[in-house]
Amino acid sequence: MQDSHINHFIRTAAHTARLSALGTAMLCSSILSLPSPSYAQNEGVQAQQAHELPKFFQYLNDIPLMDGLYESTEDVLIFEKVEGRIIKTTALSENLTSDAISGFYRSLLPQLGWTETGHNTYQRQSEKLSIQFEKDTNFTIAYFTLEPS
Repeated sequence: MQDSHINHFIRTAAHTARLSALGTAMLCSSILSLPSPSYAQNEGVQAQQAHELPKFFQYLNDIPLMDGLYESTEDVLIFEKVEGRIIKTTALSENLTSDAISGFYRSLLPQLGWTETGHNTYQRQSEKLSIQFEKDTNFTIAYFTLEPS
């Protein structure tokens, strides 16, 4: 008799765990299917697709990573100073041109509080963000530098 109670308890616990996992999966699926805001407004700039969550740089965590750019987390320099932080990171693309990347950030960054102060150079409060480009055989390479202004 005691074994049947134990077996019933085990079956009930396993059933409850499966239902809990299913509920969690359904909740995550629902959250992931929520539409995300589109950052691109200007002509010539690719908009984030509504079903995708925006991606951000790992270390420039308040700067969105343009769709089609891939951050190289191995080429990162981070330095904290009394005046502020210095972060240098690199992103690569096989398909995007420097003009497309530049146009995307020119459209996006003012919406995030950045003011364009020069070609591919932006200012927000006491920080300066600059983007420089290099083209090699297979990739467009974008160098992002954040430093105190």
